Amino acid sequence: MKSIRNPVVIYVDSLARDFLIASVIKNILEKNGFKVFFVSRLTYIPVLKYLRPQLFIIIKNFLKNFEDDVVKYLKNSDVFVVDAEGAMTAERCEFHFKHFGLDVTKTVGVVKKAFLWNEEFAKFLIDFYGADKEKLVVSGSPKFSLSRYIQD
Repeated sequence: MKSIRNPVVIYVDSLARDFLIASVIKNILEKNGFKVFFVSRLTYIPVLKYLRPQLFIIIKNFLKNFEDDVVKYLKNSDVFVVDAEGAMTAERCEFHFKHFGLDVTKTVGVVKKAFLWNEEFAKFLIDFYGADKEKLVVSGSPKFSLSRYIQD
C-alpha cells in the first residue's frame, strides 16, 4: 500500500459557504508539499478511519459541538478550526449556550489553533471554557483574511 506523506484533511461543513475558503487553504498547503483531501459531513468518518492526517482543518461554526466519534481518530493530528459563522457577541454566545445547551469543552481541548472572527468571542471562550489564549487567533472573516492569497 502506498503511504501518503503530509496528509491534510479539510472538513467542509457547508459547501456553499465554505468551499472558497477550503480551496484557498488547499492551494496554499499543496504549494508547500502537503497532500490535501476534502471531506464532508457524510465522508469524514470513513476517511479518518483509513487516513490519519497530520493536520485536520475544520471549517464550521465553532459553537457546534465537536463530534465525539471523530476525536479518537485525531490523537496524533493537529486540529485547526476556521470559524465559519463568527462575529459572535458575548450576549449571543450566552444565549446560544443557555438556550441550546452547547458545550465546546471537547472542542477547546482538542483544537491546537482556532481562527475566530473577533476578540469578544475569544474572550468568551477563555473566560467560560478555559481556552488557552495562545491557541486562539482573531483573524476576522476567513473569506476576507484569506482573500489576499487569491491570485488572478
